[in-house]
Amino acid sequence: MRKLTVNRRTQTVASLGKVSICIEVESNEDIKFDYTKLKKIGTLKNGESKEFTIPKETSKVYVVFSKIMPQKFHSVVWISEGTDDLELYTFSRYSPFAGNPFVISLTEEMSKKEMKRNKPEISFGTKLLYFLMIIGSVIIGYYIGFNAFS
Repeated sequence: MRKLTVNRRTQTVASLGKVSICIEVESNEDIKFDYTKLKKIGTLKNGESKEFTIPKETSKVYVVFSKIMPQKFHSVVWISEGTDDLELYTFSRYSPFAGNPFVISLTEEMSKKEMKRNKPEISFGTKLLYFLMIIGSVIIGYYIGFNAFS
């Protein structure tokens, strides 16, 4: 047996929900979808870090973030055979259309790069549109106020 440390980053996206950490097993499953049997080894809250014991053999570690539809809302990482202790980082990406999926990375640097990549960038055209909307609102407000008090 070896130790697996899973770190969940503190975020506002999907901050209230717990995620289940599961491994694939042959029997005694807690969660079953399609032909995959999973055994729940623990849960993680927002900003929490926990250690779990996993077998030395090659296995799959799942981060399941939906109790209702685990077959759709999960992430998986393959763990190779060995005796070394492992550390994984997980966080949710902001994507309301995809259910704010969780991403698993093997290093903290990868998770930081992924978080930076997921920040929405506002284009020049969008900034210009916002500016024109504000100017238009001020002009309309001025005319409505001027006509109301004259």
